[in-house]
Amino acid sequence: MAIEKIIEQTETKPLLSKLFFLDTQTYVARNFNFDSGVLKTLQNHLNEDDCHLLITDVNVREVRRHLSKKATAAVAVIKAAQKDAMVLRNTPNLAWAGIFEKVTLAQIESTLLENFERFLNNPRIEIIPVSGVDITDVFDAYFSERPPFATAGKKSEFPDAFILSAINNISRERGFRLYVVSEDRDVKSYCQAHENLLSIGRLDELLELILKNNQKLAEPAKFAEEVFEQLKDEVRKELIELLKEAEFELDDFEAEINGINIEKVEFLSRNLSDVEKDYAVFNVITKISLVIDFCVPDYDRSPWDSEDGYYPLLLQNRIARRYTYSGPVFVNFEYGDGIAANSQLMDVDITDVTNLSRAITEEIFYRELDLSDDEEYDEHDDREGK
Repeated sequence: MAIEKIIEQTETKPLLSKLFFLDTQTYVARNFNFDSGVLKTLQNHLNEDDCHLLITDVNVREVRRHLSKKATAAVAVIKAAQKDAMVLRNTPNLAWAGIFEKVTLAQIESTLLENFERFLNNPRIEIIPVSGVDITDVFDAYFSERPPFATAGKKSEFPDAFILSAINNISRERGFRLYVVSEDRDVKSYCQAHENLLSIGRLDELLELILKNNQKLAEPAKFAEEVFEQLKDEVRKELIELLKEAEFELDDFEAEINGINIEKVEFLSRNLSDVEKDYAVFNVITKISLVIDFCVPDYDRSPWDSEDGYYPLLLQNRIARRYTYSGPVFVNFEYGDGIAANSQLMDVDITDVTNLSRAITEEIFYRELDLSDDEEYDEHDDREGK
């Protein structure tokens, strides 16, 4: 299963969810630059409702801690530069003269934290508490050395365990798969053990998937065609089930249907009758071959009571007839989140293929039943009679 999941994510690479999580190291790797680069591109996608970011309260505290440490280190570097490059005070007209302006640790730290807070204030960023995580599950993973405790030297990394458990719970509760952006080996292993979690190494890879999906959505007709191909087998299955339960009108209005056997359903062609960014309706010309087993009264063989004017006993004839015909089936899909992988088959309308008046017919079974006859039609028996 793990290998299949890796192939799914590295070869076909469709966008499978709009829900995702970034580990703290992703922010570190991007130098906490929320005003340009990849993190700015991410914010643009968030603003366009292309995705939804989860971040745990633990990650928030980790990022704040990193920013405070970075601010302290930066102030130390600036002070050292001011001392070592004192001679540059004599060049006030050059660009680097600004390093001698007085900037405090509080100012730097406050600016960095404010940038992060603005990022978090996006309505499509959700802070998830880890307080609801079952600590027993975390310790079970710890003592059995399962991810994220599988790598030597990481047994003290309890924050990762709580973070992963929290986002895994959210994914399952909401019924959406979740991208976990991390290059950490144990995090990847954890994702491989949970079908609802999708491991992806870098943020720019995820943004590429979002961009490609948006490009497909920009051409609704092509996107709808992709959805149909993806759900074609499901459409066929649903169509067959509906035909089995359909109320067909036979030539003889007194016919009583015993059963319907669907032999073949073939999609000949399709046309889009309606399409938008979140749904599509197809008119699918479908060739159908089915056998209907039914009984009809045989008045010629039945005794007639001329005195009272009725049939005291109405004998039946059992018939199995094959109907082959083509007609339109209307198929409705919805994909409200704009992801082909999450598309749903909403309706299959078979109204126009329950009329058998234009079908090519072939009688494959016929028997005149009497009072003692309890033999039923065998769909594998295509004899004309017995």
